[in-house]
Amino acid sequence: MAEERVTERRVLGKKKASPVFFVGLGLVFLVFFVMGLLAQIGTTQAALMGGQAVDMFKPNWEILLQPLRLTGMVPPPLGGKEAATVVISWFISIVYVGCVVGNEIFDDVKSGKGIIFTNLFRVGIFLMVGFNFWTDYQYGNAVFGGGWGAFLFAVVVAFIVAFAGVIGVDFLEKAFKML
Repeated sequence: MAEERVTERRVLGKKKASPVFFVGLGLVFLVFFVMGLLAQIGTTQAALMGGQAVDMFKPNWEILLQPLRLTGMVPPPLGGKEAATVVISWFISIVYVGCVVGNEIFDDVKSGKGIIFTNLFRVGIFLMVGFNFWTDYQYGNAVFGGGWGAFLFAVVVAFIVAFAGVIGVDFLEKAFKML
């Protein structure tokens, strides 16, 4: 009887999660990434256009169509100020994700270009990431209210956009390697 328990514990300790579990978890992380990215793009656009606060829990899915509208592939076309806002907000968010995911690629881009270019690159990225955090702080829907609630929103959204996508892709990769 005692021997069976020991064997049972060893088997349970070695049992791996199924690929379905990893796919499900990966998709959940990717959904959070998209929601966070939409919130960040939305807060930047709200700051540039003088809009209302953005609620991360009610994402504006229309944001995903903006690049297609910018190129004229999907109607209605964007006006001048809207187009500029789309370019700026999307570029800032892409740079932010690039800083986290592809930092070594950014280092390769700026290396060998000279000290002035490298420092301009660093300052530009710092300003864009700082502006992104500020817009999240100013225009994010602070569920908890007050300055600390807005700060919490900005920190959580920044963390979600920085890491949820990478984690989600890693879980999906793990699941497909198990197949």
